[in-house]
Amino acid sequence: MTQPELRRDSRLHGIDIPAQICGRDNIAPVACRILDFSRSGCRVAARGIEALHSPVTLSVDGLVVHGVIVWHEPNLIGVMFRWHEPNATEAAERRREQRKAVSIASRASDRRGGVVVAVEIVDASTGGCQIASAHLDRLPDEIILEFPPLRMSVVGTIRWRHDGHAGVQTDWSRSVRWHAL
Repeated sequence: MTQPELRRDSRLHGIDIPAQICGRDNIAPVACRILDFSRSGCRVAARGIEALHSPVTLSVDGLVVHGVIVWHEPNLIGVMFRWHEPNATEAAERRREQRKAVSIASRASDRRGGVVVAVEIVDASTGGCQIASAHLDRLPDEIILEFPPLRMSVVGTIRWRHDGHAGVQTDWSRSVRWHAL
């Protein structure tokens, strides 16, 4: 398997720090170097590291992160992190206000409008909403979300993503009303 062009859900940061990694079949940690990382994963280098099997555990100065190997090359692997993402019940229990079930065709984009994704708003409240789309992986964490019935767009922050759905916290102080042309 060779390194594919990976879609990342956040910006890649170039680093070079020492770490330890354990794979499914080895108990003793292996010294390695994390060469770069993003919110979704990292690139890890060590002699013979491509022989490791998923899942893996990375340790850096006491911080432990779990992940799976998504590609490998000689002495190099790509690790996708496995963050705990709240399920719908956990997210609903933490909300300050109840959301109302809706079905609104909409669009979400990055702040510059370069990436635009068709979404469906499936529930909403004044503090946030849940959106659904097969292409949520294309969006950054901070988005512009259109609310066609209100003729407004609002800045939102994606707080979780799971199975084609995402929870968005909305910031109505940063909304824009659409004007007729």
